[in-house]
Amino acid sequence: MAGARGIYGLSGSGIDVESLVKVGMMSEQKKYDRLYKKEVETEWRKEAFADVYSAVNTFRSSMSDMRLSSRTKPMTATSSLSDVVTATANANAGVMSHTVEVTQAASNAYLMTASGQKVARTNTAAPASVALKDVAFAGGTMPAGMASGDTALSFKLSNGTGTAEVKFTAEEIFTKNLTLNDLATRINNARFID
Repeated sequence: MAGARGIYGLSGSGIDVESLVKVGMMSEQKKYDRLYKKEVETEWRKEAFADVYSAVNTFRSSMSDMRLSSRTKPMTATSSLSDVVTATANANAGVMSHTVEVTQAASNAYLMTASGQKVARTNTAAPASVALKDVAFAGGTMPAGMASGDTALSFKLSNGTGTAEVKFTAEEIFTKNLTLNDLATRINNARFID
C-alpha cells in the first residue's frame, strides 16, 4: 500500500508520472508484442500444417486409386459389329484381335425324336413361341375333358443304362405356361433308374 500512496503523493511534485509508467511498461509491452507475434506465427504454422496434411491425404488417396489395375492399365474391347458381338476387357487382357465366325445361326428350341426328326409344331399360329402349350397342343389350348391335375405331356428317357420319365400336368402347361427351357431343365435333372 505504501508504494501506491507514494505514487499518488508525487502528483503535486511536478514529476511526469504518466511518462514514467509508460517507460516502465515498454519492456512489458515488448514482451507482450513478442508473445502476440508468436501466437500469430503459431496459428499460421497450424494452418500450413493443416493444408499440408490435407494435400498428403489427397495424394495418398490418389496413390491408393492408382494401385488399382483398372486405373493403371485400362484395356478396352471393340467390335466391328457391336449389335452382333460385344466384348469386355479388364486390365489383365492382352493386346490381340479375335475373329468370330458364325457357322450356323441359332434357331428356336424344338422337340426331336430319337431318330433325329423334328416334332412338328401343333400350334402353327404361334411359330416362334417356346411355350409347351404352343408346341404340343393345337391352338395352344387345353383339350376338352382334361383336368388341371391330369398328365398332359409325358416323356420316357433312356441314357443307355437306365430310364427316366418326365411328366407335365395340364396346370403346369396351360396355367403356369412352362416352356421348352423347363422341359430341358427337367430332362437334365431326371434321375435314371437302372
